[in-house]
Amino acid sequence: MHANRAWWLLGLIGVGAALLGGLIYMSSPGQVLANLKAVGVWGFLAVLGNVLCSLVAWLISWGILLRGAGIKVPWSGVGVALVSGYSISYLTPSMYLGGEPVRAYLVSKQASVPMARVMATVVVERLL
Repeated sequence: MHANRAWWLLGLIGVGAALLGGLIYMSSPGQVLANLKAVGVWGFLAVLGNVLCSLVAWLISWGILLRGAGIKVPWSGVGVALVSGYSISYLTPSMYLGGEPVRAYLVSKQASVPMARVMATVVVERLL
């Protein structure tokens, strides 16, 4: 079971790396490098820090909503569902309908609660 999960994780990381490489290739590697040089190390770290802080705030807020609804999921489970949904939302053309059901599905399976119950917390979180 654990070996299978490790292969899945490696496969997903590989797919992510391939997609990132494809985006860099399509955007002209020289132009991407020029933009990275233009912002510098501190600019890059500032953007990275901003993204990470946003994800942590999003994780905490949805985790609080889940707990308020009586859905007990470890923080790691909330994080995996959140990042999975976030990733899928960026790969699908529909703004909020791509990754949100995936988030609800992952948490509902982990917490053994109906998906509709988890989806209600997703809707509230999106409205806030």
